[in-house]
Amino acid sequence: MKYFMEGFHKILPANVISLINWRYAEVRAMGERLIDISVLKLHTNFHDSLKAEVKQWFWEVLSEMEEEDKRLYLKFVNGRSKLPTNMATVRYKHYVTYQHGGDGVLPQAHVCYFQIDLPNYSSKDIVRQRLLTAIRLCGEIDTDRNM
Repeated sequence: MKYFMEGFHKILPANVISLINWRYAEVRAMGERLIDISVLKLHTNFHDSLKAEVKQWFWEVLSEMEEEDKRLYLKFVNGRSKLPTNMATVRYKHYVTYQHGGDGVLPQAHVCYFQIDLPNYSSKDIVRQRLLTAIRLCGEIDTDRNM
């Protein structure tokens, strides 16, 4: 523990630690506990080929999700289960792009680019079903181990 604290104090000196509370330190190190979809929305771009209603349904479905499913969604598209503390410093904006296919196709994610590919689904219910199926069944961020 002594060596851990020595290393920790090289990053954050002991006199600075006394100025911050545990909650501030937690948020800075780990991100907010609750996922604010409005923050994600501000940092999202959509592909022009996605229909307006699919975009609207997408946000409605994300907003209606339980917190655990929101975390699974972020892990699916970004490899992390929380939003970064400062979205302005993220290398890639969240990008929702068009994917060929219909209602039977599951969304695909590209964690390196914070991207999800969605077909132009025919209803909000289909968006919810396909998105939840994809995020709940995808336990890994890549398929290297399956090869």
